Amino acid sequence: MTKRDVASAALFLVILVVGYLALRASLLSISSGMPRPEAVALLRELSSATFVSMLVLGSVAVLGLVQTRSKTLAQYAWRARAVAIGVLASWVALLGITLHFTPAIGAALTLLSAGWVAWWIPAARRTIDVSATAVFDREPSDVAAVMFDVARDPEWQHHLEESAIEDGRRLAAGVIIRQVVHPPKVPRLIGRLAVTRYEPGRRLELVLLDVPDRVTETETIETVPGGTRVSTAGRQELSLGMAVLGGYNFGARRKQFSARRLESLRRLESLVLPSLRRPRAASPSDPGT
Repeated sequence: MTKRDVASAALFLVILVVGYLALRASLLSISSGMPRPEAVALLRELSSATFVSMLVLGSVAVLGLVQTRSKTLAQYAWRARAVAIGVLASWVALLGITLHFTPAIGAALTLLSAGWVAWWIPAARRTIDVSATAVFDREPSDVAAVMFDVARDPEWQHHLEESAIEDGRRLAAGVIIRQVVHPPKVPRLIGRLAVTRYEPGRRLELVLLDVPDRVTETETIETVPGGTRVSTAGRQELSLGMAVLGGYNFGARRKQFSARRLESLRRLESLVLPSLRRPRAASPSDPGT
């Protein structure tokens, strides 16, 4: 969780407190005509329900701070899932409070929430596919010599600082690649990828290990008239909870990731060609937009 995420959680907490105060003021007005024992019982019930919600949300904020101290991608991803579960639990608690004290508003919010969750149930809607393709005026073997050299991945891939095959083995199906990544506003993280398929000089397929959501990567090289077509593609299959919380910006994320991949291919081209030139044909693939 980044500082922005922590700020969002804090904002949600502020909204919860303000909502509580507004609801309490409303109930005070309503209960003014009630017998005192009933009015006191009503306010105590509201206070207890709100305290539970604030306790859950406070736990989420603590988990978020713990997440920022992750050392591996696995830790970061699993803690992100724990934060997501906490946020969803906070929302359910808030819905319960609203349903209890203001049934009409609570019912409307519950229906909207149920509809949003139902929208993300199909797995296809929870999958982020991004890719980029470029054509280099160079022999496939020259491109493959750089693209499939794991140690040189940091020279052209975004946010990647280190990359090496564990145990010093040669690139082949079944080997494990250890990487150090440093995305913006996130600590350096160690990730492990398994090679699921490798065709020398043509194709490399990877899967990220030890994370809750399936993440795959594919790199391909093809001979085409006038050069070599180079492609990279990635897929992330999110859980229902992560999609419910982050699905609102899937389109923007696809565009951003595709643009980064295209820029990575331009970096790769600069390593293969004598001088940096724009690919003769290049286009990010954005199936979601």
